[in-house]
Amino acid sequence: MDDIGGVWRTVGGRRIFIKEGQDLATAMKESRKFNTKQIDIAKRIDELFQKKKSLEQKKAELKVKEDLATPIEHKKEIDNQKTFNENDYNQLDNDTFNEMSLKQNITKEQEERLYDYNNGFIATDYAMGINNCLRNSELEMNFEQRKTKEMLQNVISKNKLDCDVKASRFVGEDYLKEEFGISISRERAKKEFENGSSKINENIGKIITNKGFMSVSLTDNSIFKDNVVKLNTYIKKGTNCFVTKNIEESEAVLNTNTKYKILKAYNVVDDYGYNQLNIDVEVLK
Repeated sequence: MDDIGGVWRTVGGRRIFIKEGQDLATAMKESRKFNTKQIDIAKRIDELFQKKKSLEQKKAELKVKEDLATPIEHKKEIDNQKTFNENDYNQLDNDTFNEMSLKQNITKEQEERLYDYNNGFIATDYAMGINNCLRNSELEMNFEQRKTKEMLQNVISKNKLDCDVKASRFVGEDYLKEEFGISISRERAKKEFENGSSKINENIGKIITNKGFMSVSLTDNSIFKDNVVKLNTYIKKGTNCFVTKNIEESEAVLNTNTKYKILKAYNVVDDYGYNQLNIDVEVLK
């Protein structure tokens, strides 16, 4: 017999040839050296062998999946254990801000539109109208507002921060009322700020969504520094953000529906000698 593609084995004292891929029972039957009872026993052995082989294969597959999943799970554990550290973030200086603003991915048409005084967004009163519509579902944008909104969203989506940044966002009394139910009078009494910071600290971990475009100052420059509230805004590297050429405000713009988490609140005396409520917040990518 041609023994290519198989092996010779001794079964029950008899030599038989088992072809490649052939089970024992079939080989015994083809040899005509065994009775029906012996062949039936061989079939049961074959079945047990196939079950064992199948179980071993499943076990091997599970091991592969486990090995593949382990680095991912380990990474998740590291990410979950990683805590916020304000020392990882830096406020930019003017030179760095200017360099970043010149590297933005923006077309000439987009730049002309976004800086246009009448229909643009950067350093214009028109921006307030767009944000009012975004934050109030009862208001409807006109054609020019929608065009500016869509263009700004496109520019933001094409640009990302290349470092961890500590930015500033200055807001007024209405922010405290809307988000925390806190009232601060124009006299800016110290006691009101103490009560305000205590109430906000009861909301540590709260996530707030800004439905409009969220502007922040990346340097110490801002014409809004005398506002009642300062959000010390920590933004991670890789966050979509448009760094503008508005040096007066050192303005960068985050996209609509930006989420940020409340970290802590405390009172300071601002550069003008007034009480100011500071809130540390972390932007969530």
